Amino acid sequence: YRNLYSRVHVIKSRRCIILYGCIFQLVDICDTRERQIFMSTVAPTTPYYLETLEQVIKDVIAPNASEVDRNGTFPQAGIDALGKAGLLGLISAKEVGGLGEGHRAATLAVEQIGKYCSSTAMILCMHYSATAVIEAYGPKEVREAIAAGKHLSTLAFSEYGSRSQFWAP
Repeated sequence: YRNLYSRVHVIKSRRCIILYGCIFQLVDICDTRERQIFMSTVAPTTPYYLETLEQVIKDVIAPNASEVDRNGTFPQAGIDALGKAGLLGLISAKEVGGLGEGHRAATLAVEQIGKYCSSTAMILCMHYSATAVIEAYGPKEVREAIAAGKHLSTLAFSEYGSRSQFWAP
């Protein structure tokens, strides 16, 4: 930790910004050697859940994407695979059996799926949006079901008759 701190201090004093383990260089004054030392010390790694997600995408979501889009069908196989892999519970609290990740993790998951199947990505996005609300206010039984991948959630912000024009004054 001490060694890492001193390298971070050196980089910051050379006018570089450090954000989420990545270096965004403002002015090209960091020499190559310092960047190599820094990156070898705190090189960003792939989050564990993205490795699982990549396998689900490869095995289930990508192969079914064209059929889902062509026929306008619900991507049940993809959603079931996400649930089985524990990814429907990505932002559910660990205390209810979820992975305990935050909105950044949810965004990364939706982004990766969106590269292959926009329908599955949108469903997962809405699920995570509802899950955040349920995590804050929902009963423990529902939270546990979401974390276990047995419950798909959504928010009714635009459905006909919902009177949910939350954006209107």
